[in-house]
Amino acid sequence: HLRFKSEAAVTLFEKAFARAVQPWLDHPCKPNHPLARKFPDVVAWDSTPVQVADALRPFYKGTRHMKAALKLVLAVSVFGLLPLYAVMVPCNTQDMSLFPPWELFRRGTLFLFDKGFASYNRIKELVDSGHHFLCPMRLDGNPVVLRAHRAPSRVRKALRAQPRGIPLRDLLAKNKRIDSSWDLEVRLIPWGQALTSAKHRWIYARLVIVPGLRGTQRPYLTSLRVSEWSPKALRELYRLRWQVELVF
Repeated sequence: HLRFKSEAAVTLFEKAFARAVQPWLDHPCKPNHPLARKFPDVVAWDSTPVQVADALRPFYKGTRHMKAALKLVLAVSVFGLLPLYAVMVPCNTQDMSLFPPWELFRRGTLFLFDKGFASYNRIKELVDSGHHFLCPMRLDGNPVVLRAHRAPSRVRKALRAQPRGIPLRDLLAKNKRIDSSWDLEVRLIPWGQALTSAKHRWIYARLVIVPGLRGTQRPYLTSLRVSEWSPKALRELYRLRWQVELVF
Protein backbone atom coordinates (compact mmCIF):
# COMPACT_ATOMS: atom_id res chain seq x y z
CA HIS A 1 0.00 0.00 0.00
CA LEU A 2 3.01 2.34 0.18
CA ARG A 3 2.61 3.11 -3.52
CA PHE A 4 -0.40 5.26 -2.62
CA LYS A 5 1.85 7.43 -0.46
CA SER A 6 4.40 8.08 -3.19
CA GLU A 7 4.89 11.62 -4.44
CA ALA A 8 3.96 10.57 -7.98
CA ALA A 9 0.65 9.02 -6.88
CA VAL A 10 -0.33 12.02 -4.78
CA THR A 11 0.51 14.37 -7.66
CA LEU A 12 -1.59 12.26 -10.02
CA PHE A 13 -4.61 12.39 -7.69
CA GLU A 14 -4.26 16.14 -7.29
CA LYS A 15 -4.10 16.69 -11.06
CA ALA A 16 -7.12 14.44 -11.66
CA PHE A 17 -9.16 16.38 -9.11
CA ALA A 18 -8.05 19.74 -10.51
CA ARG A 19 -8.98 18.68 -14.04
CA ALA A 20 -12.42 17.51 -12.89
CA VAL A 21 -13.35 20.88 -11.35
CA GLN A 22 -11.55 23.20 -13.81
CA PRO A 23 -14.49 23.52 -16.27
CA TRP A 24 -16.70 24.69 -13.41
CA LEU A 25 -14.08 27.21 -12.30
CA ASP A 26 -13.57 28.54 -15.84
CA HIS A 27 -17.26 28.89 -16.68
CA PRO A 28 -19.29 29.38 -13.50
CA CYS A 29 -22.99 29.54 -14.16
CA LYS A 30 -25.88 30.49 -11.96
CA PRO A 31 -27.20 27.27 -10.43
CA ASN A 32 -30.73 26.21 -11.22
CA HIS A 33 -31.66 25.40 -7.64
CA PRO A 34 -34.40 26.84 -5.39
CA LEU A 35 -31.91 27.62 -2.62
CA ALA A 36 -29.75 29.71 -4.97
CA ARG A 37 -32.06 32.63 -4.13
CA LYS A 38 -31.02 32.32 -0.47
CA PHE A 39 -27.35 31.31 -0.56
CA PRO A 40 -24.42 31.67 -3.00
CA ASP A 41 -23.78 27.97 -2.32
CA VAL A 42 -24.85 25.11 -0.05
CA VAL A 43 -21.93 22.84 0.88
CA ALA A 44 -22.19 19.37 2.39
CA TRP A 45 -19.03 18.55 4.37
CA ASP A 46 -18.22 15.04 5.59
CA SER A 47 -15.56 12.36 5.92
CA THR A 48 -15.32 8.65 5.19
CA PRO A 49 -12.68 6.00 5.98
CA VAL A 50 -10.77 4.52 3.06
CA GLN A 51 -9.36 1.03 3.50
CA VAL A 52 -5.94 1.08 1.88
CA ALA A 53 -5.53 -2.69 1.49
CA ASP A 54 -7.93 -5.49 2.42
CA ALA A 55 -4.95 -7.72 3.17
CA LEU A 56 -4.18 -5.61 6.25
CA ARG A 57 -7.53 -6.30 7.95
CA PRO A 58 -6.47 -9.55 9.72
CA PHE A 59 -3.62 -7.66 11.41
CA TYR A 60 -5.50 -4.50 12.37
CA LYS A 61 -8.65 -5.63 14.15
CA GLY A 62 -11.22 -3.61 16.09
CA THR A 63 -10.37 0.06 16.59
CA ARG A 64 -6.83 -0.60 15.34
CA HIS A 65 -8.17 -0.71 11.78
CA MET A 66 -7.79 3.09 11.72
CA LYS A 67 -4.02 2.68 11.63
CA ALA A 68 -4.36 0.77 8.37
CA ALA A 69 -6.75 3.24 6.72
CA LEU A 70 -6.99 6.81 5.51
CA LYS A 71 -9.77 9.35 5.89
CA LEU A 72 -11.14 11.28 2.95
CA VAL A 73 -12.75 14.63 3.80
CA LEU A 74 -14.84 16.18 1.06
CA ALA A 75 -16.82 19.36 0.39
CA VAL A 76 -19.59 18.97 -2.19
CA SER A 77 -21.79 21.73 -3.57
CA VAL A 78 -25.44 20.72 -3.35
CA PHE A 79 -25.96 22.86 -6.44
CA GLY A 80 -25.14 20.14 -8.97
CA LEU A 81 -23.15 17.73 -6.76
CA LEU A 82 -19.86 19.45 -7.63
CA PRO A 83 -16.73 18.53 -5.61
CA LEU A 84 -15.15 21.72 -4.28
CA TYR A 85 -12.42 20.69 -1.86
CA ALA A 86 -10.88 17.45 -0.62
CA VAL A 87 -8.13 16.37 1.74
CA MET A 88 -6.74 13.00 2.89
CA VAL A 89 -5.55 12.53 6.48
CA PRO A 90 -4.77 9.62 8.83
CA CYS A 91 -7.99 7.81 9.69
CA ASN A 92 -7.64 8.43 13.43
CA THR A 93 -7.78 12.22 12.95
CA GLN A 94 -10.76 13.72 14.79
CA ASP A 95 -13.46 15.14 12.53
CA MET A 96 -13.90 18.30 14.60
CA SER A 97 -10.32 19.32 13.73
CA LEU A 98 -11.03 18.99 10.00
CA PHE A 99 -12.63 21.97 8.29
CA PRO A 100 -11.80 23.58 4.94
CA PRO A 101 -10.25 27.06 4.72
CA TRP A 102 -13.28 29.35 4.89
CA GLU A 103 -11.83 31.85 2.41
CA LEU A 104 -12.16 29.28 -0.39
CA PHE A 105 -15.95 29.69 -0.36
CA ARG A 106 -18.16 32.60 -1.30
CA ARG A 107 -19.28 34.66 1.67
CA GLY A 108 -22.74 33.61 2.83
CA THR A 109 -22.31 29.91 1.96
CA LEU A 110 -24.40 27.48 4.03
CA PHE A 111 -22.44 24.53 5.45
CA LEU A 112 -24.17 21.26 6.37
CA PHE A 113 -22.20 18.79 8.50
CA ASP A 114 -22.90 16.11 11.11
CA LYS A 115 -22.36 16.31 14.86
CA GLY A 116 -18.90 14.75 14.60
CA PHE A 117 -17.68 18.11 13.24
CA ALA A 118 -19.55 20.22 15.81
CA SER A 119 -16.63 22.03 17.43
CA TYR A 120 -18.02 25.23 18.94
CA ASN A 121 -14.78 27.15 18.40
CA ARG A 122 -14.69 26.17 14.70
CA ILE A 123 -18.37 27.12 14.38
CA LYS A 124 -17.48 30.58 15.70
CA GLU A 125 -14.72 30.87 13.08
CA LEU A 126 -17.22 29.87 10.39
CA VAL A 127 -19.78 32.48 11.43
CA ASP A 128 -17.12 35.18 11.88
CA SER A 129 -16.08 34.47 8.26
CA GLY A 130 -19.56 35.42 7.07
CA HIS A 131 -20.94 31.92 6.45
CA HIS A 132 -23.94 30.00 7.80
CA PHE A 133 -24.18 26.52 9.29
CA LEU A 134 -26.70 23.81 10.15
CA CYS A 135 -25.69 20.71 12.11
CA PRO A 136 -27.08 18.33 14.74
CA MET A 137 -26.14 18.95 18.36
CA ARG A 138 -24.83 16.06 20.42
CA LEU A 139 -27.46 14.77 22.84
CA ASP A 140 -25.02 15.32 25.70
CA GLY A 141 -24.69 18.98 24.74
CA ASN A 142 -25.84 21.39 27.44
CA PRO A 143 -25.90 24.97 26.12
CA VAL A 144 -27.29 27.84 28.16
CA VAL A 145 -30.78 28.82 26.95
CA LEU A 146 -31.21 32.60 26.82
CA ARG A 147 -34.68 32.98 25.27
CA ALA A 148 -37.39 30.92 23.61
CA HIS A 149 -39.15 31.62 20.31
CA ARG A 150 -41.14 28.40 20.64
CA ALA A 151 -41.32 26.25 23.77
CA PRO A 152 -43.78 25.13 26.50
CA SER A 153 -45.13 27.94 28.68
CA ARG A 154 -43.25 26.66 31.74
CA VAL A 155 -39.96 27.17 29.85
CA ARG A 156 -40.79 30.75 28.86
CA LYS A 157 -41.84 31.48 32.43
CA ALA A 158 -38.59 30.09 33.83
CA LEU A 159 -36.53 32.18 31.39
CA ARG A 160 -38.35 35.36 32.37
CA ALA A 161 -37.40 34.65 35.98
CA GLN A 162 -33.73 34.01 35.05
CA PRO A 163 -32.82 36.39 32.18
CA ARG A 164 -29.14 35.39 32.34
CA GLY A 165 -30.09 31.96 31.02
CA ILE A 166 -30.71 28.40 32.17
CA PRO A 167 -28.77 25.24 31.16
CA LEU A 168 -30.80 23.25 28.65
CA ARG A 169 -30.83 20.06 30.74
CA ASP A 170 -32.50 21.97 33.59
CA LEU A 171 -35.39 22.61 31.19
CA LEU A 172 -35.39 19.42 29.12
CA ALA A 173 -33.89 16.10 30.20
CA LYS A 174 -31.77 14.33 27.61
CA ASN A 175 -34.13 11.35 27.24
CA LYS A 176 -37.37 13.32 27.57
CA ARG A 177 -39.87 12.75 24.74
CA ILE A 178 -41.36 15.82 23.04
CA ASP A 179 -44.46 16.20 20.89
CA SER A 180 -43.78 19.66 19.40
CA SER A 181 -40.79 21.67 18.24
CA TRP A 182 -38.67 23.91 20.47
CA ASP A 183 -36.95 27.00 19.02
CA LEU A 184 -34.34 28.55 21.33
CA GLU A 185 -31.56 31.11 21.42
CA VAL A 186 -28.56 29.61 23.23
CA ARG A 187 -25.02 30.30 24.35
CA LEU A 188 -22.58 27.51 23.58
CA ILE A 189 -19.82 26.62 25.99
CA PRO A 190 -16.58 25.51 24.25
CA TRP A 191 -14.86 22.43 25.62
CA GLY A 192 -12.80 23.18 28.72
CA GLN A 193 -14.41 26.59 29.28
CA ALA A 194 -16.28 27.41 32.49
CA LEU A 195 -19.82 28.80 32.48
CA THR A 196 -18.52 32.05 33.95
CA SER A 197 -15.70 32.62 31.40
CA ALA A 198 -15.19 35.98 29.71
CA LYS A 199 -18.08 37.17 27.58
CA HIS A 200 -15.93 37.74 24.47
CA ARG A 201 -15.43 33.96 24.26
CA TRP A 202 -19.11 33.09 24.30
CA ILE A 203 -20.65 31.63 21.16
CA TYR A 204 -24.29 32.27 20.32
CA ALA A 205 -26.51 30.12 18.11
CA ARG A 206 -30.06 29.04 17.49
CA LEU A 207 -31.08 25.62 18.80
CA VAL A 208 -34.07 23.91 17.22
CA ILE A 209 -35.32 20.64 18.72
CA VAL A 210 -37.85 18.76 16.59
CA PRO A 211 -39.67 15.55 17.54
CA GLY A 212 -38.36 12.45 15.80
CA LEU A 213 -39.55 8.88 15.87
CA ARG A 214 -41.81 8.31 18.91
CA GLY A 215 -41.05 11.81 20.18
CA THR A 216 -37.27 11.42 20.45
CA GLN A 217 -35.33 14.68 20.47
CA ARG A 218 -33.60 15.76 17.25
CA PRO A 219 -31.63 18.90 18.11
CA TYR A 220 -30.09 21.13 15.43
CA LEU A 221 -27.76 24.10 15.85
CA THR A 222 -27.83 26.82 13.21
CA SER A 223 -27.10 30.45 12.42
CA LEU A 224 -30.16 30.81 10.17
CA ARG A 225 -32.78 33.36 11.16
CA VAL A 226 -36.02 32.56 12.93
CA SER A 227 -37.93 34.89 10.61
CA GLU A 228 -36.90 32.97 7.48
CA TRP A 229 -36.52 29.33 8.55
CA SER A 230 -39.06 27.42 10.61
CA PRO A 231 -38.05 24.28 12.58
CA LYS A 232 -39.75 22.10 9.97
CA ALA A 233 -37.88 23.85 7.14
CA LEU A 234 -34.55 23.35 8.94
CA ARG A 235 -35.23 19.64 9.36
CA GLU A 236 -35.86 19.30 5.62
CA LEU A 237 -32.89 21.51 4.75
CA TYR A 238 -30.51 19.26 6.70
CA ARG A 239 -31.56 16.29 4.56
CA LEU A 240 -29.47 17.79 1.75
CA ARG A 241 -26.31 16.77 3.62
CA TRP A 242 -26.99 13.21 2.39
CA GLN A 243 -25.77 14.29 -1.06
CA VAL A 244 -22.16 13.97 0.09
CA GLU A 245 -22.86 10.38 1.20
CA LEU A 246 -24.05 9.61 -2.32
CA VAL A 247 -20.76 10.94 -3.67
CA PHE A 248 -18.83 8.70 -1.28
